[in-house]
Amino acid sequence: MLEEGLGTNGTIGTACGVPADEIRMRFKWIAHRLAEEHGRDAERARSDAGVILNIELLNDVRLAPVQTDTHRCFVCDESIGLVACWCRC
Repeated sequence: MLEEGLGTNGTIGTACGVPADEIRMRFKWIAHRLAEEHGRDAERARSDAGVILNIELLNDVRLAPVQTDTHRCFVCDESIGLVACWCRC
């Protein structure tokens, strides 16, 4: 029998992840703030909240694998110059 949560803490190569409840609550909070503080109607606030939440999740360190060599591009594995990778990824 498998233990609850097995493989969700990064010990066997899986990312920690972000709990679904946290994602739902964050979405509701962003939509609420857009409606209350920026005057967006409910439909527009939900649409914009989805875009904002997507960007936040893309930048969440819990979802990114460990970058073994910081001198190489995370996406294409090319050597990184002084400013950025040549692939412009």
